[in-house]
Amino acid sequence: MDSIMQAETTPRPCPQTGRWKGRAALAGASLAFVLGAAHFFRSGQHGLFFVCLVWAGLLWRPTAWLRRSAAVFLLGLAAEWGMTTLALARWRLQLGQDWMRMVCILGAVAVLTLLAAAALRSRSCRQDEDPGPRAQALACLLVSGLLLLPDGLRPDLLLLHRLVPGWGAVQALLAGLWAGLVYGWLADRRRAPLWRRRIWLLFSCVFFGQLLAGIFLHSLFLLQGVPHLPVPGLILSGPLYRGGGSLFMPGLFAFSLLLVGSAWCSHLCYLGVWDARAADTGPRSGRGVPAFWRKVRWAMLVASLFLPLGVRLAGLPWPWALVLALALGLVLLPCALWLSRRLGIPVYCCGICPLGLTANLLARLSPWRLRRNGRCTGCGACARACRYGALRLDGTGKVAGPDWRCTLCRDCMSVCRQEALEIRCCGQAGAWVEQALICSLSVLHTLFLFMGRV
Repeated sequence: MDSIMQAETTPRPCPQTGRWKGRAALAGASLAFVLGAAHFFRSGQHGLFFVCLVWAGLLWRPTAWLRRSAAVFLLGLAAEWGMTTLALARWRLQLGQDWMRMVCILGAVAVLTLLAAAALRSRSCRQDEDPGPRAQALACLLVSGLLLLPDGLRPDLLLLHRLVPGWGAVQALLAGLWAGLVYGWLADRRRAPLWRRRIWLLFSCVFFGQLLAGIFLHSLFLLQGVPHLPVPGLILSGPLYRGGGSLFMPGLFAFSLLLVGSAWCSHLCYLGVWDARAADTGPRSGRGVPAFWRKVRWAMLVASLFLPLGVRLAGLPWPWALVLALALGLVLLPCALWLSRRLGIPVYCCGICPLGLTANLLARLSPWRLRRNGRCTGCGACARACRYGALRLDGTGKVAGPDWRCTLCRDCMSVCRQEALEIRCCGQAGAWVEQALICSLSVLHTLFLFMGRV
C-alpha cells in the first residue's frame, strides 16, 4: 500500500516539457550547423557550406538514422572548430598578436557544437523519432566518409567536383542520404524484392547513361578519360589478354565478393538486372536451372579464360579481341533475354556470364550464407521465388538447397511465411546479421552508383 501511495504522489514528467526540451535540442543543433556553414562560406568551401545548411534542416525530420548521422557530423564539425582554433592561435602567436580572445570565442563554439551533438541524442529529442536500426545511420556515415576522403585528397574522382569544382562534398552528402534510404527499402522484407529491382535498374541506367555521355558528350564523365567495354566477363579476360596491366577491376570485384558474397550478381551487376527483369515475366516452375545451361556456363568460363590467352599468343590484332569480347558479352544478351522470358530463369546470368559463375565459386570465401532453419514446412514457396536455381523442388516435391548458386537476393525470404530462411555470417544468425549484410549492400551499391564509370 505504501508503495502504491508513493507511486501516486511521485510527479510524472510532463510530455509537453519533454517536447519543448526536444525542440530546444534541435534548435541548438541547427544553430551549430548554421555556424559551421558560415565558417565554411568564409573559407570558400561552398560545398561544405551547402552540406551544413542541408543538415540543419534534415535533423528536424523525426527519423532516427538522420538524427544519428547528424550527431556524428556535429562531432566532426566540432573537431573542425578545434583544428581551426589551433591553427589561428599558432598563426597569431607567430605574428605577436593577441590570441586569447579568439581562442575563447572559437572554443566556445566548439563546445556548443559538442553539446548540440549530445543533446541531439538525448531522451527528450528521441521521444518523437521513428525507430530504426543503427546500421541505417552507419550506411549513411560510411558512404559520406568514404567519399569525403577523395574530396580532400583526389577531388577529381568525384563527378560533381569535375562538373562544379568545390562541390564534391555535396556529392558525398547526397550519396550518404541515398545509402540510408536504400538500407530502409532493402530492410523492409515484404517489399525488398520490388525495391531491389528498382535500385538495381537505376544503377544500370546511370552506368550506361554516364558511359554514353562520356562517349558522345565529354570525356569528363569517364573517370579514366577513356571508355571501356561494358562486358562483365572482361574483368577476367582483360588482364589475361593484356598480359598484366591494371588489376584495379579484378581487385574491386574480389573485394566486393568478400564484403557481400555472391550478392554482387543480384544487386551490383549492370547487365544482370535486364536478365532478371526478363525472367520475372516467365513461368515459375521451381525446378531450377536446366542442366544444359549449367554446362554451357562452365564452358563459357573456360572460354573466357583461354580465348584471351590464345588470341594474345597467336599475335592477332586487337580488333579480333574486340569482336570476341562483344560476341561473348553483348551480342548474346538479346538472345539470352528472349530465352529468359520463355523459361522464367535468367539465362544470361545462369548459362552464359562467366563472371557470375566466378562470383558463385569465390563467394565460398565470403562469410555470408543463406540457410534454412527448423521451421521449414516444405511448402515450396521459396523454390518458386528463386530464379537462380539455388532452391528447387525435387521429384518428390521437397525443397532442395539453398546451394552454392545462391545470389543472396533474399526473394525467398520475402515469401516464406514461416521465416524458415535466415542470413548467417560465420555460422551466426540473428537480426544483426541480416542488418550487416544490408548495410554492406547499401554502401557498395551507393559507391558504385555515385563514383560513376571506372
